[in-house]
Amino acid sequence: MKITIIENKFQCEYAYNSDSRESYLSYIAEGKALVDGEVVEYDCGFDGLLPTEFYRGEADMDIFKSASKESSEYKEAIGIISAIIDKGFFEFAKSSEEEALVEGGCTKEDIYPSRVLSYSQALNSGFIYKDYETVGVPENFIGVIEYRVWGRSAYIGLYILSESGERYRLTAYKDRGTGEILAPGGLSIRYGVQNGVNYRFTTGLTRNKTTKFKGMELVETLPLGLVLGHSA
Repeated sequence: MKITIIENKFQCEYAYNSDSRESYLSYIAEGKALVDGEVVEYDCGFDGLLPTEFYRGEADMDIFKSASKESSEYKEAIGIISAIIDKGFFEFAKSSEEEALVEGGCTKEDIYPSRVLSYSQALNSGFIYKDYETVGVPENFIGVIEYRVWGRSAYIGLYILSESGERYRLTAYKDRGTGEILAPGGLSIRYGVQNGVNYRFTTGLTRNKTTKFKGMELVETLPLGLVLGHSA
């Protein structure tokens, strides 16, 4: 499937979900794409950085919610979003995010509130602790965080679905200098990462041969949240 973006309009606005009582930045991209020689009009929305809806033409149908992941409509939507990101949409979004934060007089912590759960909250959300391995964790892998769960106050557990379909648990500990729980390298586990978004994780072994969390970085070259089919 050959896709070329002909035109793309982008806007970013501060939004509030009254059901979840969460604030976030809503990104909206709309325009025209050439898909295998056919001009397609599109309209897609992003909650934070994760694509959550996609409309083709004037049809009032969210393809992410209505189409099978194996369908040509779904694959076309994924392809258009990939092309938008490849053309610099993601960098534009990050720039616009900073502008919106300044204009709204708020911080990233306001926009992306911590979604770290207590153990009981995680269980109520469908979390199954025994599904996540701490041994045999690859040294380098791509995955999405399904849950962030408080341990004792000194650490947060990251419960990850890997690209290969395996589930792993990594542990981030409190930094003694800042008092904040950080990934190696300084990324805040409470506010700096998002569930359901692609990250590349690196690990190693401690002297006792247990898994050590060495770092993580956002996979910016891929459609966010799509490599594992987590499009919504």
